[in-house]
This record gives sequence, structure tokens and C-alpha cells, in this order.
Amino acid sequence: MAQIKTELLTPRNFEVGDNALSYDALGNPVRVSLSGKVGNTSSSFGVINDGINDSTQSLQDFLSLGGVLFIDEGIYLIDYAGADTGGALINLVKTTHVSCHYNAKFVMECDNDAIRFIVPSNGAGLPSELIDFSWRGGFVDQSAQKNSVVVPWIAEYPPVNQGASATCDAISIRGDYNDGVIKSAINIVDIKMIDIYAGDHWEVAGGDSAIFIGAGVLNKSVTKCNFQGSRDLGVYTSSADGLTGARSKVEQNTFVNCFHGSASKRSEIPEVNNNTYKNCVRAFQVEYIEGEGAQGGKLSNNTTYSCGTTSRIQKATGTSIFGNVDIEHGALLSDGTTIEPLVGLAGIVLQGCIGVNTFSNNAQPETAAAVTAYPTEGQFLICEDLTYNAITHLNSDNILSNNTARGWRRLGASDGASNFWVNNWCPEGTAQFVSDTGTNTVEIARTVTGETYQRSVVEHKSGTYDAPILTRLANKTVGLYFALNKLGLAGNTTELSGNLIPRLDGSSDIGTGGLRVDTIHLVNSPSVTSDERLKTPLGYVNDLVLDAWSTVNWQQFKYLESVELKGDAARTHVGLGAQSVISAFESKGLNAFEYAIVRTVKWDAIEEEFDENGVLLTHASEAGERFEIAYEEALAMECALLRRIIKRLGV
Repeated sequence: MAQIKTELLTPRNFEVGDNALSYDALGNPVRVSLSGKVGNTSSSFGVINDGINDSTQSLQDFLSLGGVLFIDEGIYLIDYAGADTGGALINLVKTTHVSCHYNAKFVMECDNDAIRFIVPSNGAGLPSELIDFSWRGGFVDQSAQKNSVVVPWIAEYPPVNQGASATCDAISIRGDYNDGVIKSAINIVDIKMIDIYAGDHWEVAGGDSAIFIGAGVLNKSVTKCNFQGSRDLGVYTSSADGLTGARSKVEQNTFVNCFHGSASKRSEIPEVNNNTYKNCVRAFQVEYIEGEGAQGGKLSNNTTYSCGTTSRIQKATGTSIFGNVDIEHGALLSDGTTIEPLVGLAGIVLQGCIGVNTFSNNAQPETAAAVTAYPTEGQFLICEDLTYNAITHLNSDNILSNNTARGWRRLGASDGASNFWVNNWCPEGTAQFVSDTGTNTVEIARTVTGETYQRSVVEHKSGTYDAPILTRLANKTVGLYFALNKLGLAGNTTELSGNLIPRLDGSSDIGTGGLRVDTIHLVNSPSVTSDERLKTPLGYVNDLVLDAWSTVNWQQFKYLESVELKGDAARTHVGLGAQSVISAFESKGLNAFEYAIVRTVKWDAIEEEFDENGVLLTHASEAGERFEIAYEEALAMECALLRRIIKRLGV
């Protein structure tokens, strides 16, 4: 992956000659001369910068001065040994502004955070007002720093430079203390224009995260920086339980070949905007660990190239995600050809979020290699509940609108409740719909042709069997249509996975006299109500009726419509003729229609019906009538006749 390194991470000239950055009385940045005795310089303080001897202690002493500090050009080697004790540890007790010469380079070779700023744990020595901290410029080489024991996916991807410390960040700042109550000591941490190189690729990188800004800082800002190869995160910002409402801003940075680009954790207000992420397993995240979760904030106008997951947002409320662009989805391993196959492949993932507004995000197709590596994934938008420490946080009331996932296999998936999907589009994809396993009430999405489909309580126009109004995406002749007091199903087959139940007991028929069904295939015989409590007093079939029935002949025949359709192949049936039954009863002075054996069905003529656009809704048909036999009744009558015969024979 050396070709991705390019010239991003080379020292840049934002300071010239003996000029540096400082601040005026109002806190505005101004240029000053190093010879003007505005602040302390590392060279005048004697900080080692030859790149051979360890600079840790001298740099620590210098940074502990606080105030306005200028770090001159040179190579500063942070090589102090000791797990969880290495690196430069600076106690912040006053506002501190650090500016680096454009040729200031820091080489991290320790087993711990390389440069760690903290405030006294009990707040001793801190001023009454909040302090500020800033860092400008410099080039950090983190490639020889030890990896921590908690880098992500450590079992699947063992670090190349495993250490023994819990954290091995390049620069770490924390501002929380406890004087009986957990408090914040720092108003703002503002880091700009620093370049941190952990390795060509995270698989072969040193260190843990590049920049960590933790609890006790009300406003965190990392802008215009470059990060390459971070084994965990390029930028990691976090609050702590009890210190909610901190704001973190990560803007105009570039992240290349990092495992994670940037992440805001715990209960912060994230501002992640206008960054570029290249070949990161996960680009930007809002991750839940404890507290109330993220409140508000926005993640906007970021561009991701060849990343595994664009963003994963956990337990956020009221956050906006918009204007992000995803290109050539799928992150490469360090060999430059293999897609990372374990962590996941997705676009924007909302987990346990409430009221998050995700709109106008755009993605180009997944790479063919990514599809091969993740054959069952490939969903651009995912809404799902979050289970963390055995507690489930429901995903609900989120809005996902006007997002486009060109060429993705699936537009998205959703569970939770009352998520509102509208006008999302997956052109050239294989499944342009949202797979919904929750109770989301509204969904309107654009199909591959730009048409819309929706899932909601809405009114629809009428349709026809040939042109249903609600259709299957891949087959416009299958679906539902509507007419006056009628719901129609269009398609050769209608499947049922449950019961077919009428709305009112005994009120529905299958077919009509003029529109019959053909064959009914059953596993069991039909079950007919025969409760004596529902009948008039029972009586025997009288002999006159049986005499009439004895003249009815069972016959074989073929249906004329079958002969017309099949010719000689038409099957022979055995049964009765309705007219013969009627005549047999009439011969004994009886009316066959008083018995449930035979009946006449009639239907009225139906005229053609058109909608307001002239589309044919209903085909015309003529009036007609036909006779029917209820064979269960006929067979019961046959049994009664046989019983009489048997009885008279004395058998």
C-alpha cells in the first residue's frame, strides 16, 4: 500500500524562517518572531532534538512550562521505556499553546502514550477558570511505537509490534479530575495541521490511536491534520459518564489506511465534517459505551474511498447525517488486493438511535472484490436495535430520506419502530428495497427505473388484473389492484402461509356461479358444521323422497368445455345430471329445490368499466345461469336409499 502514502504525510511549510504562531489578548492567532521573547522555545530550554538521544524527559520538562511554547526544528525521540510508564507525561495547570516548526519531527518508540497531557487528579494547582490547550504543526512518526493490548480485532489481526500497555497513543489529552465531584478542567483542545504516520497500513503499523482527547474537555477540535496507518483510530474523542454535553469537532482531515478513521465515544455532541477517509475499515463512528449517548451534532460532507463501513452510529439522538459520499466500497488489506473479510461491509449503520436524520448521502457501487468477500452483506442503510451489556436500546423514529446507493446489492434493512424511509434510491442494484423486520409504518423508495414504491397507510387508484397498482419490482403483472368494493390479486399463483379467514362467520363464498374456481387440492376432507343444537328436530327421510331418488341414475360423461380444450384427452367423470334429479322429484310430485341437493345459480351481465384515464378496469360478461349439484347431499341421499334396501332385504 506504499502507493497510497503519496506526499500526504510530509512536513509542510506553514511557518517560515524564525516565525511561529501565537495568540493575542483576545485569543486570536498571530505571527510572532521567535527572537521576540514572546514565549519559550525548545532550543533555548535545551530540549534534545538530535534524533539519536532520548528527548522524553527534556521535552516533558519543556511542555510542563505551559503558556506559549515553540518547538524548533529537529528530531525528537520519545524512547522512554516501561509499560504504562513510558513517554512524556505533562501536568497541565494553565493554558498552553504549542506551535511546531515545519521541520519538527517526533519519533515515537515507547510502550505507552508518547506525549500525554493530564490535569492533576484532584484538581490541585488549577486556576478557577477553565484552561485552553492547542497544538499546531509537526510531523509524528508512530511506526516504531509499541501497539497496545486492546487494539481492535487483536486476535484476528495480531499487531506487529505488540507492547504491554493499555494505551499507546501518539498524543493524548485528558482534562477530568475529582475533588469530590467529577469536573472538567479544559475549555477547548484545538489541534491543527499535524501529520501522524503510524505505518503504510494499519496491519503493519505501530501505536494505537494517533490523537486521543478524553474526558474533562468541553470542546474538542481536530482540523486540517493528516493520518496514515493508525492501528486503531486516527482521532479518538471521548467523554465520561457524568460529564455529558462535550462537543467534538473533527473537520478537514485526511485519514489513509487506518483501521478506524475517527470516532466520538460516550456522550458527546459530534461534529464530523468535510473529512476524507481512504481505505479505512470503518471511516467515522459515533460509538456508545456509557452515559446517554450522543446528543445532536452532525456528520456531513465527508468523502470515503474504498472503506469497509462508511459510518456506524450508536445510541445517538437528534444527530444529522448528510451530504456524505462513498466511492468504491470495500477496504483493502496491506497486500493491496485482498478485501478485509471479517469486520463488515455496510454504508451508514444506525444502532439504537432515536430521531436521527439521515439524508442526501450518496454511494457509488461496491467493488467486485468486496461483493466476493461479503456475499451476504452489501446494504447501504441499516437501522437496527443495539444490545450492549445485556441492555437493548431500541432504534426508532429515525428519518432516512433522499439517499442514493448506486449499484449496491441492497438499499437497506430496518428493524425497530416508526422509522420513516422516504425517496431513497438504489439504481442498478439487485434489491432496491428495504428489508423491514420491525414496525416501520412508512416507506417510500425509488426503484431502478426511478418509479416509487411505498409501505404506508395510503389511498391508491384502481387497477386491473393486467395492470395492478401495487406490483412486484421485477414483475409488473404481479400485485394488487382495486375496484369498487373489490381487492384483486394479479398473478398466476397466490400463496398463503397462514389461515384464510372471513371477516364475518358464514358470510363469504369462494367463487360465484359465473366465476368458478377449478380444482381444490386438500389434505383433509372439508369439515361441515353438523351440531344438532343448530338444527330443527331430526327426522327420517320419507319413502316418497327415496322413491323419487331411486329413479335417479348415476352416469358417466365429459364436460363440453374440457372436450373443446383437450379433445379426446378430456377425462370421463361419474356423477348426476341436475335436470334428471329435478325431473325425478317432479315425477313424485316433489320440488327438488326444497332440498339442498340441487340449486340454480344466476349472474347478471357486467359492463366494461374504465378509470378516468380510459384504462379498462373490468371486462364485460353476459348474464347467465346454470344448475349445480351438492354431491355431499346427493351421497347422503344415496346412503339413505341403500339403508332402506338393506332393511327391506332383512340383512
